[in-house]
Amino acid sequence: MALDTSWSDYKKISDIRLNKITARRTLANTIERASTIVYSISVANTNAGNHHLGVAAYDMELVKAYVNIRGDEGTNGTVAIEKWDDIAETADDLMTDAGAVDGGAAELFTLTPVTDGGQYIGAGEILNMLTTNLSGSVEGIVTLVFKLVDNVNNS
Repeated sequence: MALDTSWSDYKKISDIRLNKITARRTLANTIERASTIVYSISVANTNAGNHHLGVAAYDMELVKAYVNIRGDEGTNGTVAIEKWDDIAETADDLMTDAGAVDGGAAELFTLTPVTDGGQYIGAGEILNMLTTNLSGSVEGIVTLVFKLVDNVNNS
């Protein structure tokens, strides 16, 4: 969004008349855009292991994932985002592909969400960053972009 964008360029949901199919589509698209949640957290030490990122507040779909490792990772390894059903990790599932970390320098990863159903997370499930082989003890910043998921019967 440009800083000089006028607020009059934005439509309020209450201003949309629903007597036309295009108006209903506009309303649906507006609601869909508004359902985006961006979650960002700093992980103090990205050494190999599990790094808890928090708990999902809603049923959501992961649509984008980024990990910024802020320095020398020490050794080559991988980084991925996964979900757990509980803190004891009795069941886990990858939410993204695993990014290859080239030890020795800071890196920014764009991780691709999986398409096998693992990209969906239920309210109360745990978000986790899994790193392997890294030993540089550097900070990582994780940014996850979610869309809320509704079970809506469109018939």
